[in-house]
Amino acid sequence: MTQNATICVGTLGQGIWRSSDGGDTWLRVRHGLYSESAVRALAVHPSDARIMYCGADSGVYRSEDSGEHWERLDSPMNEIPIWALAIDPVDPNIIFAGTRPAALFRSTDGGQHWDKLSVQIAEECPNVGIPRVTALVVDPVDHQHIWAGLEVDGVRHSKDGGKTWEVVTSGVTDPDIHNLAITVGPPKTLLTITPREIFSSTDNGATWEPVQVRSQVSIPYCRGVLVKADDPQVIYLGNGESAFGGLGALHRSRDRGQTWETLPLPLAPNGTIWNLATHAADPALPTPIFCWPVASTVRSSAAPMRAIPGASLPGNLARCTPSSGCRTSAWPQCSRENTPPPPAPAQLRPKAVTIRAVRRDSRPYRCGTRPPNG
Repeated sequence: MTQNATICVGTLGQGIWRSSDGGDTWLRVRHGLYSESAVRALAVHPSDARIMYCGADSGVYRSEDSGEHWERLDSPMNEIPIWALAIDPVDPNIIFAGTRPAALFRSTDGGQHWDKLSVQIAEECPNVGIPRVTALVVDPVDHQHIWAGLEVDGVRHSKDGGKTWEVVTSGVTDPDIHNLAITVGPPKTLLTITPREIFSSTDNGATWEPVQVRSQVSIPYCRGVLVKADDPQVIYLGNGESAFGGLGALHRSRDRGQTWETLPLPLAPNGTIWNLATHAADPALPTPIFCWPVASTVRSSAAPMRAIPGASLPGNLARCTPSSGCRTSAWPQCSRENTPPPPAPAQLRPKAVTIRAVRRDSRPYRCGTRPPNG
């Protein structure tokens, strides 16, 4: 039943909020993680949902009780903001992490030890100044293939489990990578999400084609993406007016991202939908879909979506379950009338750090240019 689902929501400046009753009640996590942490990445073990990993502004953390208690894993990322995590679906002891400044790390023993990977990454880039890793995906068909998306420095691809990497130099014409997704199909399809276009590949990244998403969605700015756990033909897309603020929207594709439709929501999200999540480890759950912008959360099960009370975040959250029907209600501590607006973008930037991700030969290059060979 969805009311027994555990939901963990990472926030910028309020740590992790956790609900153990499908979104009815929420508590801020206070065991092992600073309550004011900026948490940009959460990853769940593919077969044991009790095991979770968290990427924060103070390193990587592990939980073995569905997010109630956390332990920091000593790593080279102890003082680096982590923006992306991915777990190998075949060997869950293999974990990848991406950071800002952009760098890639890998653990082969469940996070106990980490190695920095040798990847060509720019030191500077347009718009955001310092590149960051915004997406990491392990191919569910062939786990030796790893994909990384960088904002703003394009796509990286490894064919040998992360030992070596190459720059995707053709087909994806926008280096501002917001997200990546792979669906097993058939056919297997790779999707690269950029601000106003989605690029699709059915030949393992050899060629890419734009799907002309701007003409199909209600709001063109694309951010979050999710392949439905029990139906790989279905993909969800989170959109908005800009990186922060404005309105958000949720879209669905039934053909692996080639065409899109706008999904009705009980109220307009008060920001771009950055994240979507689900988990198929528990067959008793009707595969609920969770989505949230910077400042609110929405959940869907087999029944229509509704807004649920949110984890002390501005705005409302909604819930719908097949057994109890749907309702919309305000979070009791934090109604829309007495809640401060979301933090301004300047307040959401991670703290400054002094490290840089550089090429093997230490010669920097600028984003938007093809790196030299070697």
